[in-house]
Amino acid sequence: MKRLGIPQQIGDAVAFLASEGAMQINGHLLMVDGGLSVKAAEPADHMARSYS
Repeated sequence: MKRLGIPQQIGDAVAFLASEGAMQINGHLLMVDGGLSVKAAEPADHMARSYS
């Protein structure tokens, strides 16, 4: 998403986890970071790599 989140977004995740809607969720690490932790490499990064 290329932007930082705001405290309200963290609060929304916490409120969901505390709700009955999340009753079946347990033992899970929920990353609320806008996808920063799973950012994929750019396709050009793979083309420039030398495999020799």
